Amino acid sequence: MNKTSCELIGDLLPLYADKVCSEESRELVAKHISSCEKCRKELEIMEKPVNADFKDDIAVIKRIKRRMFIENVVTIVMISVFLLSVCNLGFLVMFTSDLPMGYYEYNLEDKICIEEDTDGNLWFVRKEGAKKSAFLLPDVYDENGNRLSTDEDFDKEKAVAVSYQMRIMLHEKMSNIYSSGEEKELLFNKNDRPKIQTIYYYDEDTDENIVLWERGN
Repeated sequence: MNKTSCELIGDLLPLYADKVCSEESRELVAKHISSCEKCRKELEIMEKPVNADFKDDIAVIKRIKRRMFIENVVTIVMISVFLLSVCNLGFLVMFTSDLPMGYYEYNLEDKICIEEDTDGNLWFVRKEGAKKSAFLLPDVYDENGNRLSTDEDFDKEKAVAVSYQMRIMLHEKMSNIYSSGEEKELLFNKNDRPKIQTIYYYDEDTDENIVLWERGN
């Protein structure tokens, strides 16, 4: 067969292999490939079953799924770490932050007082909710009203008064639980500090000093 015949048969081979060509075309192709080895081999290739190998595709899919799994795990871990950090920060703030206990806010008139024993010791007494305070914050005033904590003109040689403020931790402020009875905390002996005439409770909300004890009363 000449080149032109092979080109013509080459166009018919796909139809012949799929058995969709006309009877005349089938006879023409059959006759040609009986004597043309080149076209016969092309037909054999076309008629050979295709064994699809999906191994590579499966491997790609597995890699994609693994990457997605790792990304999801990383995302979950990062979110967990973030939430844990927020929780830890919240606990840190709750258990390390202290706030002033306002005299009027906490109705301290009947919950705190100064007791003086026979030896001249002065005791700070806390009752009921006042016992939730974490510590006492002291300050000293001179005879001109200057404060040790804030005024550069404070003169310790002329100190005449002491103030105290109870501080409460944030987590205690949020709780309504406290034990019954009273607590006493020794402040000082009045004989050791003869110049001190007054003890105040300082209310930060109103910037007011409430008298708790006066010498001679």
